[in-house]
Amino acid sequence: MFVTTAVAAIPVSSADADPSANYTVQTAPNEDADIRMWFNHANVKVHQEDTTSTGRNTYSVYMAKNEYQGTQVTLYSPSVTKTDISANVTNFTAMNGSGATMSADVYYEFYIKCENLDTTDVLGVNSASASFIRGGMIPDAMAKISEINQKRSKDPVTGATVTRTGDFTLTAGKTQTLYIKIKSELDTPSGWYSAQFNVTDYSGNVIKTATVYAYVWNFEIPEATHLQTAYYINYHAYNEENLYKKAYDFLLDNRICGFAVPGELNSSNEYLTNPRVNASSVQRKSDYNLHYNSSEIRDIYNDLSSMSEWDTVKDKIYFYTTDEPTSKDQHDALLEAYGRNTNTLDDVRTGYYTVAYGWPDDPHALVAFHENHPYPAGYDRLTAWNSSTGRYIINDDHSGRFDNVSDAVQGMMDEGTCTVWCVQPYFYTPYSKLVSAGYTGNGADSKVRSMNGIVSGFNIFDVNGWYFNWESKYGTFSNRIQNYIAEKAAEGKDVRLWNYVCGNETAYTYCNHLIENTGLQSELLFWQTMQTGATGFLYYGTNLWNEYSSTCGATGSSVNYDGSTVSGVWQVNRYVGNGRGDYDVYGNGVIMYGKDIRVALHMTNSTEPVGTVRIENIRDGIEEYEMLYMYREAFGETAMQDFIKKVSNNVVDYLSMPSFSATGYSASMTDEDVFAAVRIELGNAVEEAKGEPEVIIGDVNDDGLITLSDLAALKKFLAGVSGAEANVANSDVSGDGLVTIADIGAIKKLLA
Repeated sequence: MFVTTAVAAIPVSSADADPSANYTVQTAPNEDADIRMWFNHANVKVHQEDTTSTGRNTYSVYMAKNEYQGTQVTLYSPSVTKTDISANVTNFTAMNGSGATMSADVYYEFYIKCENLDTTDVLGVNSASASFIRGGMIPDAMAKISEINQKRSKDPVTGATVTRTGDFTLTAGKTQTLYIKIKSELDTPSGWYSAQFNVTDYSGNVIKTATVYAYVWNFEIPEATHLQTAYYINYHAYNEENLYKKAYDFLLDNRICGFAVPGELNSSNEYLTNPRVNASSVQRKSDYNLHYNSSEIRDIYNDLSSMSEWDTVKDKIYFYTTDEPTSKDQHDALLEAYGRNTNTLDDVRTGYYTVAYGWPDDPHALVAFHENHPYPAGYDRLTAWNSSTGRYIINDDHSGRFDNVSDAVQGMMDEGTCTVWCVQPYFYTPYSKLVSAGYTGNGADSKVRSMNGIVSGFNIFDVNGWYFNWESKYGTFSNRIQNYIAEKAAEGKDVRLWNYVCGNETAYTYCNHLIENTGLQSELLFWQTMQTGATGFLYYGTNLWNEYSSTCGATGSSVNYDGSTVSGVWQVNRYVGNGRGDYDVYGNGVIMYGKDIRVALHMTNSTEPVGTVRIENIRDGIEEYEMLYMYREAFGETAMQDFIKKVSNNVVDYLSMPSFSATGYSASMTDEDVFAAVRIELGNAVEEAKGEPEVIIGDVNDDGLITLSDLAALKKFLAGVSGAEANVANSDVSGDGLVTIADIGAIKKLLA
C-alpha cells in the first residue's frame, strides 16, 4: 500500500515547499510493470508516437482561486496491448488537515492524424526537422473518461456480452495521454493540496498510482475578467436553441464568450448580467453580419437602457458592422484586376451610421480586418496552376496596378467609424523584423502574404516583390493605432484594440488555435494580447464543421480508442486552401465538436459539446491575461511588459522561436518548462501583492498544520504562560468572535 505524508503550507517561493521536489515513486498494489507512466505540463501536446518519458513521476499544479487548471499523465506499454483499463483521481484535499477539498476529473484525449504539413520557412526556422510544428497523431478532442463508451462483444472474465463505460485500450507501442482537470472555487482556501491518481484494470485493481499536488494561490480569478472575447458560434450547426445554448454555456464555463448570447437580446436575458459574459453582439445568431435596421436597434436600446445594470451592460454590447473591409480604391482595383467583389470601407461607414441612428450612446462598432488588402491570395483568378512543374502559369502580372492604392487601415482611421479594431498578429510585425530575419515567405502561398501588401511590378516568382511596405508610408501599425486611440480619447470617443486570429491565416509564423500549433502557442497568444495593449480577442470560429459535412464525416464504425483509425472521422477537420492543395491545416474554425462526433465515438451523452485540448490552453491563457492585469495594477505597465518579455519579445519572436533567449534558465529545460517557471513567478508575485493572510481555523501556532501542538499552544496562551503566542484569527475555533476556554473544547472536536 502507499502512504501520503502531510506537508506544511509554507510559502510557495521556498524550494522546499513543493512536495513534488522530494517525491518517492509509488508502487501500486497490483503494479503492472509493462506500463510506463509520466506527467507533463498541461500545454504539451504529447503525440501518440512520443514515447520518451519526461522523467516526472508526479506533478504540482499551481492555480488561483476560481479557475480550472490541470496536468497531463501519459501511459505507454512498449510491447503489450492493455485492454479494458481505466483511470480515476480523488478529490484534492488540503494537506494542512483543514479538510478543504477541490474537485477533479480525468479526461481522455482523442487523436487526429495531421499530415502533409508545410513547416519550412516558419520565421526563424528553415527546415522541417528544426520546426516546432510537427505532424502526426496529435491529441485534440477530449472528454471525461467516465463518458467514453468502449463496446465489447464478450466480457473477458465471464464471457457475457457487455458495454463498458470509462474503459480504453492502451495499444502497444503507442502512448495514451490523459488530462487531470482540477477546479478551485472562489472560497477555496489557499495552500497545498494532494490527490491520488490511479490506473485500474478490468476488475478495478490499481495497477499504476501516483500522488499529484496542487498549490492554490491566495488570490482569485474574478468572474468578471478584463479580457473581452468574441468567438463565433455558427447557429446553423445546431438549428436548435437548446443545443446552441449548450455550446455557448460550455465555452462560457471556459471564460470564452460566443458572439451572441442565447435567447432574445432583451432586458430579461440573464446572460447580460452574468459577470462572465463581458461581450455580446447585437446580431442574428445565424450570421455575424448586422441585420437590424435603425428602428430595430433603437427598440433594443430603449429596452436594455431601462435596466438598472445598464452602465455595466452597455460596455458589453458591440455591433459587427462588416468583415475584413478594403478601401474603396482597393476594392475598385481588385474588381478590375481579379473580378473579386469584397467588403469595402463603404460597408463600414454604412453599418456604423445604421447603428448610430438607433444607438444614441457611443456604439462599439467592431470590424475585423486585414491590414493589406489586396494581397496575392487572388492569384488563381488570373493564373493557372501547372501541377507537373509545381508553378503558376502567368497570364498578366498587372504591373503597377496598386502603386497608388491607399491602405485600408489608413482609410478606416480617416473615416473614424471603427471603434473596436480587431487585427491579426502580423499587424505588429515591423518590416525591419522581416528584413533582418531574411524572411522570404513560403512558395507560391506566402505565410505572410497579407503582411506588407504588393509592390509595383510584382513577379509571382519573386517573393521579395510581394510586399508593399505600408510602414514606410504611414509608420508602424503599433504607433498608428496608439496615436489614433489617444486622438479619439481626446474627443471623448472610446476606441478599443482587440486581437484576432482566423483559421489558417499566415499559418505557423504566429501563435494560433490550429491543432498542429503547440499548446504553448495557444496559451501565449493571450500574453501577447496583453503585450500589444489589446483589451479583447476575436476568433472565427468555434464549430464550423458544418461548412464541410453535417456529420463531420463521422461514420462511427471507423473509430477506435487507440486512435489508430481516426482519419475517417477527422478528415473533415482539414482545410485545404482555395482547393489548390498549397497547404493543409487542421482545426480551422473548430475548437469544439458537436453531437455527431459524440454519436460516432459512442459517448454516453450525445447532446453535450466535446471539448478540446486547445480550449484548455485557451482558457489558461485568458486566466493568465487576468493575472498579468493584476501584475500591472501592482507593479506598473513597464514592469509588466518586462515580465512578458520573459516568454515573448513580440508577436513573432516568442519562447518557441529559435531566436528567443531563455537566459537564466537551464539549457535542459524545454520551452514549456521555462513557461511554467515564469507562470509560477507571475502567480507568486500577484499573491504577494494581493493576497491576504490565510485564516486556518485551529492552526493556533501558525505552522500551517492543525495538530495536538495547537491544542497545547492554545492552553498555554489562555493560561498566560510567559512567551506563549497564538494566531488569534486562527484560534477562534468556536466562531464566537472571541478566544476563550470554549475554543479549547472546539479544537478538541476539530482534532477528533
